[in-house]
Amino acid sequence: MLAIITFALTVLGAFIVRSGVITSVHAFATDPERGVFILGMLTLTLLGSLTVYAWRAPRAGLGGAFAWYSRESLLLANNVLLAVACTAVFIGTLYPLALDAFGLGKISVGPPYFDAVFAPLMLPLLLLIGLGPSVMWKQANPAQTFRQLRWVLAVSVVAGGLWPLTLGAWRPMTALSLMLAAWIILTALLDMHKRMGSARQPLAARLRKVMRPSFLGMHLAHVGLALIVVAIAMVNTYEVERDVRMEPGQTASAAGFDFTLLRMETVQGPNWEADQAVVEVTRDGRPVALPTPQRRYYETHAHMPMNQASLHRAATRDVYVSLGERLVGDAWSFRLYYKPYMFWMWTGAILLALGGLLAAADKRYRLADRRATRTQPEPGRMAGPAPEAV
Repeated sequence: MLAIITFALTVLGAFIVRSGVITSVHAFATDPERGVFILGMLTLTLLGSLTVYAWRAPRAGLGGAFAWYSRESLLLANNVLLAVACTAVFIGTLYPLALDAFGLGKISVGPPYFDAVFAPLMLPLLLLIGLGPSVMWKQANPAQTFRQLRWVLAVSVVAGGLWPLTLGAWRPMTALSLMLAAWIILTALLDMHKRMGSARQPLAARLRKVMRPSFLGMHLAHVGLALIVVAIAMVNTYEVERDVRMEPGQTASAAGFDFTLLRMETVQGPNWEADQAVVEVTRDGRPVALPTPQRRYYETHAHMPMNQASLHRAATRDVYVSLGERLVGDAWSFRLYYKPYMFWMWTGAILLALGGLLAAADKRYRLADRRATRTQPEPGRMAGPAPEAV
């Protein structure tokens, strides 16, 4: 059911941004006919998939019983939190459209709503993500879990609490987010260490235990999410954005970096011409990068110049420069950006996707499917009770 809802929401998202129901820089088209087609596709998809679900769901059974504190209960809480977060996004996205459609006025739901709703939902979710792999199936003991993870919890609190101080001001929500990110990473490492077993065994045999696709994929996805949390917390707290005016030879500063406009030049592309700035970026007198932002004028849209920012990426920060309009004389407007840990955002997204692919590729799922196929009766023959039912 969750998979059906997920796919349906992706189609709904395509309908919102391509049908013309909203006017936004994120909307790619305003074609009502296309919107009707996508809406029809969504209707057919939901009717078909829900029909099959209603037909097949009773065969799945109720599953085994489990205690209030077990890995199953934590997975259930995980799904509930994600479903509530999804519902919050759904309401925040469609509520303004519904009000407008019924003539009840126009409102705008922006970042403050999503920030206020998401934080209370995501923080306990991050705690459960680190806790889940260490809890036994069916029934577990909270005291035993605490004994196993108490040092990981202590190290996570200390590391997350001190980490923001490396970038300046200390913010409680940033520190809490970093504590939870460190918690996820350290619990994943601890679980992998426990899975490897005794050091007396050959290294190859120990590595094979952690290289199982489902196990490795789970922890790669968890670590990827932790990296994304770090990037979001750091960027929201410590990013710097400055609009400056510079002439050749002048210098502006942002986040400890000095940006010096060396010269302006004109460059020619295949179907465009551009004003290009050559900017030297230094830190404490040492050269860091030589970005070349452009303001392009395309032959087909010469009256609509396009800004091409120039990015310099490092492991713990991104610095980039955007060229604006020409001002009086040789002066130009620039926008300078400093975004810490953005590289971790993209790395985390890659790990999330890779973890999901590895988990889905685990051969145990295919073996289970083959066993289920072999137990199906031949045509015309009465089926006896399945071994699991016996």
